[in-house]
Amino acid sequence: MSKTAVRNASHDIIGYIVDLGDGRQKAVDECERLLGYFDPATNLTRDRFQLLFGMGNQLEAMIRWGQ
Repeated sequence: MSKTAVRNASHDIIGYIVDLGDGRQKAVDECERLLGYFDPATNLTRDRFQLLFGMGNQLEAMIRWGQ
């Protein structure tokens, strides 16, 4: 389970993209609160309420949009 930091223009960490090991990924904010998931089987990104956020991997955009 690896974790990649997402940083803003000031190089502050604003969130993380976490690999879940089965190809899926999740986005969390800087306090590790869940923002959403990407599932490569469906090619959809969904928010923490399972509502559609977008097609393809939009996790970085989700983190930046939530800051």
